[in-house]
Amino acid sequence: MAEQGKEVDAEQAQIGKLTKEVEKNNTISTVILAPIAVLIGILALGGSLGIVFSVRDQRRVSQLHELTVSGEVLSQRRAEQSFASFFEQSQTTLSLVNDTLGLAKEANERATQSMDRRAKEQVAAIGERGEELLGKLFRDGDFEEIAYIPEYRNAVHAVGDELRAVEGLLRLQDIKLPRHLRFIKAIDQFLQDDTEGALNSLRQISHEGSTGELHHFILFWLGYMSTTVGEYEAAARIFAEDELGLQDDDTERFQLDCIIAETRFFERAKRLREEEPRQTGDDPDRGAPLERLRAVAPLLDELLGLAYSVALSEDHRERHHISLEVARTRADIYAWIAYDPSRVDKPVPREPVTAVRAKGLPNLSGPPAGLILGDVEQVSDEFTGSVESEREEAAGAVRFSRSREGEGLSDDELRAWALIQAVGICEAQHDRNFDLEFALAECHFLVGDDDPDNEGKVKTKPIKDALTAIHNEFGDYLEQRRKVSLRQCELICHRRLLHLTGSEQEAQAVNKAATDTLEAAGQMRQGKVTIFSQIQRRNLTKPEFVEEVEALARETDAPAEVR
Repeated sequence: MAEQGKEVDAEQAQIGKLTKEVEKNNTISTVILAPIAVLIGILALGGSLGIVFSVRDQRRVSQLHELTVSGEVLSQRRAEQSFASFFEQSQTTLSLVNDTLGLAKEANERATQSMDRRAKEQVAAIGERGEELLGKLFRDGDFEEIAYIPEYRNAVHAVGDELRAVEGLLRLQDIKLPRHLRFIKAIDQFLQDDTEGALNSLRQISHEGSTGELHHFILFWLGYMSTTVGEYEAAARIFAEDELGLQDDDTERFQLDCIIAETRFFERAKRLREEEPRQTGDDPDRGAPLERLRAVAPLLDELLGLAYSVALSEDHRERHHISLEVARTRADIYAWIAYDPSRVDKPVPREPVTAVRAKGLPNLSGPPAGLILGDVEQVSDEFTGSVESEREEAAGAVRFSRSREGEGLSDDELRAWALIQAVGICEAQHDRNFDLEFALAECHFLVGDDDPDNEGKVKTKPIKDALTAIHNEFGDYLEQRRKVSLRQCELICHRRLLHLTGSEQEAQAVNKAATDTLEAAGQMRQGKVTIFSQIQRRNLTKPEFVEEVEALARETDAPAEVR
């Protein structure tokens, strides 16, 4: 029993021990599990909260997605509505633009038609004035009047100004000017010192081909302007073409015959100067009067025959003007033969002049003044034989240049003879123009003709009269190359007066005239245009002319002994 009690006690002790350990373990477990339980609780709570929040977030995301989709849908709808509205407005705007463009087009067409009508009306009005001007010229039968008669020249400038005023409008409307207005415009260009532009215009017009008076005028001025730029051979061909269809007795043919001879003279004078051998310090023109006479003698005979034809012509249109032109050309050629570069400022010595006048050499200056005035009966009574025989007898420049008489003359005697011929030609003309008056005064000076009212002294009155005429010409003429040539005339007159008088006033006048001449030459815009030398009586290039004027200005020697 006792043992059983011990066993029971032992078991109870064991049970107690185990109970304590269990309690201990429970305590430990509780200590360990409590934080775990708390942690698990926290985790469970966090998970629960996460789930809750996740659900909320999902719901919010879903709502946001729905809102986004809804907003995008609404945006798409608004865009569609905007595009639809824009398209409708664009269609409306396009229609408005089309309507506006249509209205603008109609307005532009009306404006164009109005401008076209106005331009054509202006051209027609200008054309009428141009036709009126040309009608007067055609009746006169003088090619040069359009540029040299103040009334006609002013009309040319008026038409030119009007054409320049509407030039832009005509170009915009692509309106081509009628032929006669383009001709007048070309003449206006020429007078405004645009020779090359005028030449190009006339070449274009001439190539169009036509007949009648206008075509003759176009060819004449095309040839004339060609001479101003030194194209002498081309000019002679144009003048010859211009003669086709003209009657032998037409004033226009006489004028063309004269200018053809003058053009050939310019060409021969230029070629002769280029071909003559040059020696150091010598001018190729020096000592060549006989060679010059032989080079141009056929032209002199042709011009003399032309002078008779003009005097006997039944076509009295501008006959006096043509007679003056023929006389001027003949006097220029004789003065060129007598040109001596070593004595441009001094007369021919008295001895050769006296010797020539005493020899009774042939006088080739005809026709006589009576015939030039149209008084054929007076001529027939005054001279033996018919006018035709007189013409044949007078035409002897070629014969004289090859005769013993001509070959036997010294250079100065031949110069004196040529100047005497020029004097006779000028004096035979009545109502002389400026060119002939100046040529006559020059020739009187160069042969030393005395003044009968002031015995023993060379004439000064013709030179002073020439100065007055020069000033009148300046107020009336517009072509720049002509102005330059007139300035040289003024310089020459003062040089002559300085030589004859030796006054200080004339010396100052020479310097001023030389300056004015060089300034006028400097104002010429186109280098190809030549200038007529009043000393050599032919066209010179601008550098040659300037050199000649400078040489005249340098010659300030004391006047020669008054004779």
